[in-house]
Amino acid sequence: MKALVYVEAKRLVIRDIDTPVPDEGEVLVQVMAAGICGSDLHGFVGRSAIRFPEMVFGHEFTGIVAGVGDGVSDSCIGERVVVMPLLFCGACGYCQEGHVNMCVNRRLIGAGLGEVVQGGFAEYVSVPRRNTLKLPKDVDYVAGAWTEPLATPVHAMHEIQAVRHLGGSILILGAGCQGNLFVQLARAQGYADIIALDVNEDRLNSARLMGATVAATGIDKSLRNRITELTSGRGVDLVVDTVGKRELRAQASEILRRRGVIVLVGLSEPELELDAGRFVNSELTMRGSWCYTMSDFALSLDLLQRGVVETAPVTKTATLEEGQKIFERLASGTAGPEVKHVFVMV
Repeated sequence: MKALVYVEAKRLVIRDIDTPVPDEGEVLVQVMAAGICGSDLHGFVGRSAIRFPEMVFGHEFTGIVAGVGDGVSDSCIGERVVVMPLLFCGACGYCQEGHVNMCVNRRLIGAGLGEVVQGGFAEYVSVPRRNTLKLPKDVDYVAGAWTEPLATPVHAMHEIQAVRHLGGSILILGAGCQGNLFVQLARAQGYADIIALDVNEDRLNSARLMGATVAATGIDKSLRNRITELTSGRGVDLVVDTVGKRELRAQASEILRRRGVIVLVGLSEPELELDAGRFVNSELTMRGSWCYTMSDFALSLDLLQRGVVETAPVTKTATLEEGQKIFERLASGTAGPEVKHVFVMV
């Protein structure tokens, strides 16, 4: 089968590799569409600890069940599916509690988190049947490929619902794929003031299109004054960090209201530099959010089907043969206003 293979930093090639054979409990999925994640881009430029030469990236994909392994009924052959790429054991304490994203044996399709599992930048992938969801007829393959990236902010917003304030304010650091999805979820949840931050004007324009009420390039005096005005001097209720820059996190935490919450999603720089005194005196809360559960994934697909989250205006499609060129463009920062590139196989 045809696959886009990572061979070394900044180099991807099309190769003919063996078509996988589904194991017990697995199905063979013919990939129809596969999105490029920011983590794939980190792998491409050689900055990912879980992506290695001779790997096939890609964990945001949809397709058609083309074969089954032992223990799976062949009645599902031909079914349109979206794949939840986080593989879990189902037996550990976390899995038993429903927190499959915390599974002690977790693996990720298209990455080397634990055992390497080849990904969706290929014609076929074998995946556990329990990791597939039926793709509704009114959701096309490209839109369905957004289910995985959307599931991450769905999980994060679900985890902090207790601090949500209807009509409140949220500051979103980063207006790329994740940032734009957070903008749309905040809009759907009733936040009145949705502030998006990014250094790229194209991405900020996309954030405005998706519902951001304020878009800015940095936390300067002007933005601080605007936030003071919007929040009557309280500060923002919630900060979501999709970037992971140390200095930016620190600046954002300074404009949280008392008892405000900052959620960490991005990990560009894992180190923290925060004012612990302010966290104590203002009873601030910080929490991390990683990946998603099966219920998050199902809700993500439902939001796409109902049109609560829009993807078409910020999606650009390409073929696998264009992979090297697309990744080079993304790495250079000149990819244009689209926040998601999706490979279309057919």
